[in-house]
Amino acid sequence: MKVLESKRSIIRPFLDKDFGKVTEMMTSPEVMKFTGFRVPQSDEKINVLFNKWKTENSHEFGVWCVEEKDSRSCIGWFMLKATEDNIPELGFMIHKNYWGKGFATEVSRVFIHHAFNDLKVEKITASADRINTSSILVLKKIGMVEITKSNENEDISYFEIKNHYVK
Repeated sequence: MKVLESKRSIIRPFLDKDFGKVTEMMTSPEVMKFTGFRVPQSDEKINVLFNKWKTENSHEFGVWCVEEKDSRSCIGWFMLKATEDNIPELGFMIHKNYWGKGFATEVSRVFIHHAFNDLKVEKITASADRINTSSILVLKKIGMVEITKSNENEDISYFEIKNHYVK
C-alpha cells in the first residue's frame, strides 16, 4: 500500500521504532478488552505479529501503522485484510491516550476511500463487540450499516459499506 495521509496522521508501513507503542497497546487490559484477543498479549506474541505486519507492507491488504503528524509517534494500527469471502475487513486499535480524539473516524475514512477508489473493492466489512459503543459509533459515522449475519457469537455486531460505483 502506498503511504496515505489524513489531516492529522500518516498511514504507513511499520518501522522498528513503532514496536514500543504497539507493545504498550497490546499489553494494556483496557485496550485489549474489546479486541479479538480479549486479553493482553505476551511480548513473544506481539513480536511475532509485529514482524508479520512489517512484512505484509508490500501487499494492498494488511496492517499499517498510524503515525500522528505532530508527535511523529505511532498512535495505533489499522488493518484492511481480506476475509475468507475475499471481502476486505476494516479494523483498528488506537493507543488509549488518543481515544476520543476522532482519529479512528478520520483514518477509517481514508481507508474506505483508498479501498473503493484505488483498490476498486465492492464492499468492506467490519465487526465490533456489541458493548464497544465507541467503535460502533465510528463504524456508523463512516457510513457502515449493521447487517444481520448468522453467527453463534451474539456478542459481535457486523457492519458493511458498499461501493456504489464499482460494478
